[in-house]
Amino acid sequence: MKHWGSALFPLSVLLVLTLLTFWLRYATELAEPNRDGKHRHDPDYLLNDIVLRRLDPNGQLKYTLRAADVRHYPDDDTTDLLKPNLVHQSRGDDKPPVAISADRGHVSHDNEQVDLYDNVRIYRPPSGKYDELVATTDKLTAFPDDETAFTKNPALITQGKSWVKGVGMQIDNRAQTYLIESQAVGFMESKRAGTESKRAEVKSKGSEVKGKNTEVKSKSAGAKGKSAGAKGKGTGVKSKSTRAKGKSTGKNTRKKKS
Repeated sequence: MKHWGSALFPLSVLLVLTLLTFWLRYATELAEPNRDGKHRHDPDYLLNDIVLRRLDPNGQLKYTLRAADVRHYPDDDTTDLLKPNLVHQSRGDDKPPVAISADRGHVSHDNEQVDLYDNVRIYRPPSGKYDELVATTDKLTAFPDDETAFTKNPALITQGKSWVKGVGMQIDNRAQTYLIESQAVGFMESKRAGTESKRAEVKSKGSEVKGKNTEVKSKSAGAKGKSAGAKGKGTGVKSKSTRAKGKSTGKNTRKKKS
């Protein structure tokens, strides 16, 4: 027994040394943790009161983005904005610029998408025969290069004395269209040349359909006016017949005297 015990001791020491050698080898080959901060969601730079201008291929100003505070995050290459204001420039003399503002904004890593949150307001100033247009919602996803935007949240659009509200809104700045997707309710006012303003209450599925309904109601009102004019002509006919009766009565009287 003493012979086996004396033989196992040096073997145990060799085994321990072998295991330590392998452990030291793998420990030295392990990569050190990255401590450059790229995997933390911390801003790498901050800017105040910035103005970003985007030009088209012809060198013309396409849109201007202003923000009170900008914070860029290197882990996902996104940017947070405070008090963003996006202004699309006019592409023609008859199209006014459109401004979109909000309390907060988030720009995607490719700068293609801007998500706006809280007190989102779209403003188009009056131009020509059109009144100013204001649209409000609490969240809006905008694509500045395509000049389009949409929301799935409740939205309200006002233009002059007309207004329409519903759930979901699509905006196309190039086509100058604003479409309510569902649950649309509104009050629209159309003006005809030489006549007073006619008002119509609107309840339909889309804002474009509402506009058609308003025109139809205005046309029906005009039809009533024509029918009223026809009655007026009929009254004139009756007065002529009355005068004719008076003449015949006069003739009969003169004959009796003779």
